[in-house]
Amino acid sequence: MRPFGITRKGTIRKRAPEKKLIVVRYIEDSVSISENSADMYHDEIASPNPIFKSPAQKNFNGNVTGTKSPASPSLPFGPKAKARIIPCKDLSDNTHFIEMDALEHYNVWSDIGKGSYAVVKLATHKQTMHKCAIKIYSKKSLEDPAIKKNVLREIKILKKIDHPNIVKFYEEINGKNNLYIVMEYVRGIALKNHLVTKSNKKLDEVEACEIFRQIVSGLEYCHGKNITHRDIKLENVQLDLDFNVKLIDFGFATCFSNEKKSFIFCGSPTYMAPEIINKQMFFGPPVDVWASGILLFALLTGGFPFQGNTEKRVFDRIKKGKYDIPSYISRPCSDLIRAILDPNPITRITAKDILKHIWIINRGNFDLHSSPSKGDNIDVFDDDCN
Repeated sequence: MRPFGITRKGTIRKRAPEKKLIVVRYIEDSVSISENSADMYHDEIASPNPIFKSPAQKNFNGNVTGTKSPASPSLPFGPKAKARIIPCKDLSDNTHFIEMDALEHYNVWSDIGKGSYAVVKLATHKQTMHKCAIKIYSKKSLEDPAIKKNVLREIKILKKIDHPNIVKFYEEINGKNNLYIVMEYVRGIALKNHLVTKSNKKLDEVEACEIFRQIVSGLEYCHGKNITHRDIKLENVQLDLDFNVKLIDFGFATCFSNEKKSFIFCGSPTYMAPEIINKQMFFGPPVDVWASGILLFALLTGGFPFQGNTEKRVFDRIKKGKYDIPSYISRPCSDLIRAILDPNPITRITAKDILKHIWIINRGNFDLHSSPSKGDNIDVFDDDCN
């Protein structure tokens, strides 16, 4: 009789309804005989509202972030089995592991994302059954001083922010082999995926305005706390089931000073501001604003203002600053796009002033423009430079 309902062929049987479902990856003789069983079951598990409400209480049990959670029901296996390390998929030539002793208060499910140095997994807090996302960094990758600095900075920044349009931070867990960041799970769709499902891969001005307003609201909040995101793009905006915006992935985020300019070449090529490409000294907010303008243009047209099949061509066109706004875009919206894509970061409109713009105030409701036509759309979402 094998434990946890696992048969010799590696299949998994769902436990009887009256019992609590616990799904694990079981390792025998260093061979994994079950795979991502949560894919079958996680949507069937009840997800009550979280018990924490105060911004000061960031983790699932109501304690201040960093404190140890109260003991949850013990898993049905002995101490030796509990301390085992369970292999996950390889990432960037480094094997990541889930340490069950470090994540004793969570059931960890399937992969929901991956980056250059981290994998993100869906998880459930055992006590509240509240879903969350756990970003897992292998400590082997953190041996690189630059990567470690960025990760620690990301955690520091996430702890500082609390805004309805920004993904929430719950806690960090320092395991023996991994560093875990527990965050809000945004169940919905990435903005890019939402866009490509639309006719001609574009939104009307009313829908685009509502999404863009929330993005800029999150940016304005960050800038007010001297934080800049530095990687605003379609892929880093998530829509929940009610189509509320959540800014995600603060891996490039940093704190800035109005008195001290800096230069760091980072971000996604299509969204890079000219001051970055020209290697000028700058401070953060105008860079975020520029990227938000590229994103707005993409929402409305299904393409990017500066196109090219190589990074160099994209950069050359950004430097020249020449682009065409389709005729079906309303004049107020066109004016806002031009104010955002101002090549001069000093005169470029701020996030605060964007929220005061007539197009935002009127929620994109302007009738003096023609309907979108297929001929005006240039699809660049498959461009290698995205």
